[in-house]
Amino acid sequence: NISDLITAMEQDLSGVRYAVGNQGYIYRINTSNVVSEIGKLSSSGSAGLYYNQTTDQLYIPGQQTVSMYGQCTSSISSP
Repeated sequence: NISDLITAMEQDLSGVRYAVGNQGYIYRINTSNVVSEIGKLSSSGSAGLYYNQTTDQLYIPGQQTVSMYGQCTSSISSP
């Protein structure tokens, strides 16, 4: 479930999308379009979302800080 309004979205090399919402929630949307909440920023909203292919990390700029999430593709575990 999505708890807020999506304001930015990026896609990693495996096709998984990541999104951030106006209330600071971070979402993972897998290749089957299943949405999972994976985190929450300490402040509401962000100034976008950037996926760095070299480091395999998401960068989420806020008003005063830049948050990071990753490794994106290596954090995908299979049962």
